Amino acid sequence: MYDLEEARLIEEIKRRSPHRVLLQLPEGLKPHAARLAQRLHDAKAQGDLSENAEYSEAREAQSFLENRIQTIENVLASSEVVDVSGQNLDVITIGATVVIDMNGMEQKFEIVGGESADPAQSRISIASPLGEALKGLRVGDKTVFQSPKGEVAIRIKNISY
Repeated sequence: MYDLEEARLIEEIKRRSPHRVLLQLPEGLKPHAARLAQRLHDAKAQGDLSENAEYSEAREAQSFLENRIQTIENVLASSEVVDVSGQNLDVITIGATVVIDMNGMEQKFEIVGGESADPAQSRISIASPLGEALKGLRVGDKTVFQSPKGEVAIRIKNISY
C-alpha cells in the first residue's frame, strides 16, 4: 500500500509522535478485520440472523473497525510534517513545550494539534482556549486567560522545541 519513502515517513511519525491514532495505522488494524470477517462467517453459519446476537455483535464491531480505519487513513492523508527549522523558536506554537506560572503554580505543557491533545498528559491543543492564549507569547510574557473557573494569570517561564 505504501512505497518505501512513505513507509519511512510513517515510521518517523510513529517514532516521534506519541499520538494514539497514528500508532494504530490501518495495516495494524487489518488483522482485526480478518478475525472479524471470520466471526461474521461463523455467526452466519449458525442460521437465522434476525435473532443471532453473535452476528449482530460481529457486525457492530466490523462497522466500528471500518470507521476507525477510515478515520486513521483520513488523518494520515491530511497530515503534514512541519519543518520548524525556519521558524522563530522564541515564540509558542505547535510543537513547543512550555513551562508557565499559572496563578503561582508552575506547570508544563506540550502544544499540539487538535487530534493529539490529551490534557491528562499535559498535551494541549493550540486551538484550545489555553493554547490560543499562549500562541505567539515569548519567555517573560504575561497574559490573563479566561478559564471556566475564572481569570488565570499566566507568565511564560520557558519554551523549548
